[in-house]
Amino acid sequence: MRRHLIAALAAAGFVTSGTAAAQTNTQVYTIATNPPGSIAYSAGSALAKILVEKHGLQFRIQPGAGSSTFVPQINRGEADFGISNPVEASDGFHGKGVFEGKPNPNYRLVSGIHVFYFGMIVAADNPAKTLADLKGKTLPTGYSGQQGMLPVLGAVLANAGLGYADFKSFPVVNQVKGTEALADGRVDTASHNPTAGAVKELHAKLTSRGGARFIDLDESPAAVARMRAAFPYGKIVTLQPGPAYVGITKPTRIMAYPIMLNTGAHVPDGIVETIVRILHDDKETLVQNYAGFQDFTRDMIRVDADMPYHPGAEKAFRALGLVR
Repeated sequence: MRRHLIAALAAAGFVTSGTAAAQTNTQVYTIATNPPGSIAYSAGSALAKILVEKHGLQFRIQPGAGSSTFVPQINRGEADFGISNPVEASDGFHGKGVFEGKPNPNYRLVSGIHVFYFGMIVAADNPAKTLADLKGKTLPTGYSGQQGMLPVLGAVLANAGLGYADFKSFPVVNQVKGTEALADGRVDTASHNPTAGAVKELHAKLTSRGGARFIDLDESPAAVARMRAAFPYGKIVTLQPGPAYVGITKPTRIMAYPIMLNTGAHVPDGIVETIVRILHDDKETLVQNYAGFQDFTRDMIRVDADMPYHPGAEKAFRALGLVR
């Protein structure tokens, strides 16, 4: 079994057999993510690559539908790490929201790992300029494998004074499937991040319509208050057009919030501490492996979520002077 895992890692570029640490550490750790094309998959892959190539550890990516499936797996020790938003993490630990009545007491917080941009996308030739212009149109909903995104999407809709009832529903498993539905013309808009691989694919598929375009959000105090009432971790930022931001055709207001790296109580302190130190010290290599890390800063590492930190993370915070 171990030989098969190592072979799979080598094929994915995640194993280098030349390091002494790789030869002595036989434990293979997993990072559960959303599917290929998602930000979580790209960020997790970049982190795994550093852990293998620079630290001699053995890591593999475990893509799936989303946090609705991997939080219980981590709680049971069937996966080791996962990437999610703060609401998903907290709700998963306490058994609230989409995890109602099903707490995961072994779920632990490691750190912030990424800044996530989130907005609504249309084809560039769509006449809609604001979210209000999309009222009554078809929207991907449900997110059966990624239900932690429902409050995030609801917050963006609330920014325009809208809710799910103002749209026609098209059920999908996750955000990646939502962008695919937009590319296929089955929905009028979808939600995602302008740095996501799925948005790059969407942009290419919509070439005949001018590509993809993100809708501007409302930064008025009332609109921001509505948004934060639904998802308190979000804030409005303005992205400038550039190669890293697909679908940002002009200065565009979009929602931003922290993405969390979580783990299980079963993972050794030293592994968690190593990861926190990478996030603190090795941004250059992270960006080389995935450009989406360019907006990640050290002050995002220690973030607040309503759940306990892993002891290894607490050790790293003390050593790095990040204790509050």
